[in-house]
Amino acid sequence: STLDRSSAASDVYKRQYFEYAVLQDVTFERCDLGRTNFAHSVLRGVRFNATALNKANFGAAILSDCTFEDIAIDEITFAKSELIRCTFINCQFGDRMDMLLETQLKACRFVNCRMAELNFIELTFEACLFESCDLTKSQFIKAELLDCSFFGSNLTAVNFIKAEMIGAHFENAVLQNTRFVGGCHLLDADFSGASINDANLRDCDLRRANFTAADISRTDFGNSKSVSYTHLRAH
Repeated sequence: STLDRSSAASDVYKRQYFEYAVLQDVTFERCDLGRTNFAHSVLRGVRFNATALNKANFGAAILSDCTFEDIAIDEITFAKSELIRCTFINCQFGDRMDMLLETQLKACRFVNCRMAELNFIELTFEACLFESCDLTKSQFIKAELLDCSFFGSNLTAVNFIKAEMIGAHFENAVLQNTRFVGGCHLLDADFSGASINDANLRDCDLRRANFTAADISRTDFGNSKSVSYTHLRAH
């Protein structure tokens, strides 16, 4: 089925089925979409604003240019889906282990979102932006974060385990007690203005990384490759 250029304000779609549907330029505002099934669907330019999506299923869906604003993303699954240029604003993510299992994210934006204690296991983030987000104690295990930015985000006690992070941006981010372990690749990473005290950057590839005006007090750089000490300055 196809739903095109519609607005569904204050309506109830609970337990509806949009499986294998095509939705384009649709707005769901203040709707109840709890348990709705969007599996294998194609969503283009769809907006979800202040809408209940608890236990909704976006598994194996393709979402492009979609917006989620003021959404509690709790017990939702995007497993095996593809998110392209999607935007999440003021969203609260739950801690479901398989929420993003095998999901691909390209050029997505997360702004002022709570994403604490999530598990990003073997996920690929390409050119994604995390701006002013709370990622405290999240786990990036064997994740690929290519040209991603964490501008002004809280990454306290985050574990980047064997992560590929070429061209990552951490400007003005908080990385206290953050661990980059297992030989993380941080080529061309930008840590300028970041607070990364008490962090662990042992055995990392830090070629051409920039630490201008970063707080690196008590940070461990042991055995890291190509650290440019001219760019390091502890406060």
